[in-house]
Amino acid sequence: MASNYVSLYGAVNKNGKPIDFKNSPLLEDIPAENIVYVQLSSCLNISGQLVPAFLLFLSNPGGLTYSTVYLYTYPGFTTIQQFANGLGLLGTSVPFTIYTNLLSIDYKPVITSGQSVLINDNYVVPGGRKLSTQGGTSTYVTLKWANNLIKQKWQFAGNQTFAGNYTYFYV
Repeated sequence: MASNYVSLYGAVNKNGKPIDFKNSPLLEDIPAENIVYVQLSSCLNISGQLVPAFLLFLSNPGGLTYSTVYLYTYPGFTTIQQFANGLGLLGTSVPFTIYTNLLSIDYKPVITSGQSVLINDNYVVPGGRKLSTQGGTSTYVTLKWANNLIKQKWQFAGNQTFAGNYTYFYV
């Protein structure tokens, strides 16, 4: 596998359709830069069972279309932090940030609040990290993709507008 690529060969579901490895469409490695975000979810496998998986939301080459791919979780690989660590092993230069305690997407409450999400900073709108103290402290992260045709605003609990000890500069 080439450097900075993520393998989709272990995918269980693509675009809402379970994958049958005997008759599956060709899945290939994707550049880490095409990942818009990753979150824990579940999906149906080819046997119709609901299984835990990482949901990868991908911007396809050219940027006009997108797809969702679900990769199986397995013992020792069940958290967003572990997925981020895997990307780190690639030595990728793509900047990813983990946000915790997801509350809503486009002002609609999420079904399972409190989730962590791994977001590719290259899809965050410039100036798209905002802190609000109205009704409690929240961080809003605005993403856009598909050549800026699609935009989403994500709300996370707490102040998550800075990285580590960096107060003025986001590295």
